[in-house]
Amino acid sequence: MEDSGESKAVLREWGPQTHIVRQIPATVQRGLFKQDLNFTCISALADFVAIGTDQGAVYWYNRRTGESQTLQCEVRNQEPLQIRIVKL
Repeated sequence: MEDSGESKAVLREWGPQTHIVRQIPATVQRGLFKQDLNFTCISALADFVAIGTDQGAVYWYNRRTGESQTLQCEVRNQEPLQIRIVKL
């Protein structure tokens, strides 16, 4: 394989990211019952992390500010199976 001289930037996490995971609830309320929340996909950049769940929500975390948001899929309760953050 020939080296083109370009180096690719790779994002690696060397420590546990519990501060992000703690902001996501372990269960969600569905009517009278609680259901476990499972991750279906994840995407990360240096500044952001997006985590999709089996309940149709995407949790968006800003690494610079430490703030998180919950985003809902257009079709409720549809699992996002792939997610990708695109830097513009």
